[in-house]
Amino acid sequence: MLLIKVSDSTIDYGHNEKLAMYAGTGITEVWITVLPERVIEAHAYPVGGISKRFFSPNDTTTLSCFPDIALPVSEILPG
Repeated sequence: MLLIKVSDSTIDYGHNEKLAMYAGTGITEVWITVLPERVIEAHAYPVGGISKRFFSPNDTTTLSCFPDIALPVSEILPG
């Protein structure tokens, strides 16, 4: 349901192809944590880039598959 990728550098240029590959395997949501920028790039149902959102440490996010569960981004990204 969810794949979380941790990036300790900039996002690579091939990540759009990887998102399509993940979606093809049935993964419905991909989060890329970009550590240098302290953001989460969230792709829900990433086939064709249907939904792309960005979250910073002050935000709260939900999973598309579990919309009733709220997660503080500050608990996901290291301090």
